Amino acid sequence: MNISGKAVVESPYTDSFYDQQSDRSLKSAECVLPLVLSLVPAKSAIDVGCGVGTWASRLLEFGVPDVLGIDGDYVNRDLLRIPLDHFLAWNLEKPISINRRFDLAVCLEVAEHLPLSRAESLVDDLVKLAPVVLWSAALPGQGGTNHINERYLSYWAGLFAKRDYVLLDVIRPALWNEEECDWWYRQNAVLFAHKDSDTARLRIASGMIDFVHPRLHEYLREERAAAQKPTLGFLLRSFPDSLLRSLRARWMRRGIRSQRS
Repeated sequence: MNISGKAVVESPYTDSFYDQQSDRSLKSAECVLPLVLSLVPAKSAIDVGCGVGTWASRLLEFGVPDVLGIDGDYVNRDLLRIPLDHFLAWNLEKPISINRRFDLAVCLEVAEHLPLSRAESLVDDLVKLAPVVLWSAALPGQGGTNHINERYLSYWAGLFAKRDYVLLDVIRPALWNEEECDWWYRQNAVLFAHKDSDTARLRIASGMIDFVHPRLHEYLREERAAAQKPTLGFLLRSFPDSLLRSLRARWMRRGIRSQRS
């Protein structure tokens, strides 16, 4: 599992992509993981789609001794926040073949980056890997780098239910207003647990599971505003007619004076 060398495969997940998100991800992990580990006393964990290992590093720091992070070969090993022998390069568009089981599987904001054809097999991989899954995936309209399969939580809950995994909606109510945690985790993060596991006895679920955090609306409004920088023509059209006529008269007089001089 010790994979050495730098990433050479072209990918939208560049060094700058990870640089921009790593510090925020660390803070979010510090919010989410203590809650998860209080419910799932894991001694081993696998982070599927770990990036540079931000969440995996926090799992190690929080006392989980056996942690493996897996992601594409494009990940720059120099940026890893976990020891190199805790990282496995894997094309996540292909089924995961690891001949072992963990106490906890983590898959955060990953599924939306994979094609729809991979959805069922990704869930198959996760339930084979662990009896409890910490899950988060982008909703339709959330947006982001290479988001190609945004789905509502009810879609994923249906896939897990087919495999006898129940939804435990314990993270979102606890962290909904926690500003130190990124809003997409506050909106999307849940646990799925096999119905016969100790964790599943919590039975923490809600009848309504598809809902949007207010911060998403603020984010999208900010994005639209940044994309719609006003042009000179737009500003001129926004002036009252009287002011616009005055400006035109001034420009005409200025032009006449220039011609006379």
